[in-house]
Amino acid sequence: ELLIAVQIETQQAVDNVEEILSVKGIDACYIGPYDLALSMLGSSPDWDNPRYLAAFDKVLAASAKIGKLAGMFTSPDNIGWAIKKGFKFNTVGAADNFLIEGAKEALEKAHVAQGKK
Repeated sequence: ELLIAVQIETQQAVDNVEEILSVKGIDACYIGPYDLALSMLGSSPDWDNPRYLAAFDKVLAASAKIGKLAGMFTSPDNIGWAIKKGFKFNTVGAADNFLIEGAKEALEKAHVAQGKK
């Protein structure tokens, strides 16, 4: 089986999310918060910006109304927020970030073992 998910990453997509999710064959939507912030705010995500946060609420409301899954890209720091909001189709971090963090942890353990820390 195929899962067809559309990305909601622009103000235009947020404005038209009900129509987008109404297309036959679409199963879910997924917010890229960094791309959405760049489109809406011209910057990184501003989790205190009411207009930015309202976009997430609008996507969730449309997905609930139409009966489609909504998800988003998250980090270990905001996955709890996303789940509490109602996002159910989420990723937590990216492979390159996990690789970097794992390498840092291994290096720190090696330094501790050598008495350097």
